[in-house]
This record gives sequence, structure tokens and C-alpha cells, in this order.
Amino acid sequence: MRKTRFVVAGLGRIGIIHLDNLLQMHNVEVVAVMYGVSCFYPKQKEYQQEDLHILNIKEWRYTKLMSIMLCAVTILIYMLLGLN
Repeated sequence: MRKTRFVVAGLGRIGIIHLDNLLQMHNVEVVAVMYGVSCFYPKQKEYQQEDLHILNIKEWRYTKLMSIMLCAVTILIYMLLGLN
């Protein structure tokens, strides 16, 4: 696993933090900035998506069955990996 070294703020010690944690902190910061900007500069006009009839959007026949099977397989994989 890749780790990044940085100076812990206020302690002056070298700490080791995962790159994943840095990315998670960055995502939280980005969401906070986007929320702050949307509070100060709200949209003037509500966005309406219009249908251009380019695609034939029709529900697939097996959508519900496959979604249930996908959830079941995912849960089964987690259970099997939890045994080890």
C-alpha cells in the first residue's frame, strides 16, 4: 500500500497517512466548497432536461431480477471473504 508522509499540524511530528485518506479529506473539502458557493450564488433558473427522442429509453425486462441477483452475489462475496 502506498503511504504519504506529512507533518502533523500542531504536533510537529512525522505521521503516516494513507493516500486514500487524503483523497477522502479532499472530497469533503470539495463538497463543502460547492455547498458554500451554492448558498451564496443560487441558480437563477431551474434546469429542465428536455427529451430529444434520440434514444429509445425503455425499461429492460430483467432489470429487477438482475438487480436483486447482483445485490445477493455482492452480499455472498462479502460473507465468503469474511470467513477467512
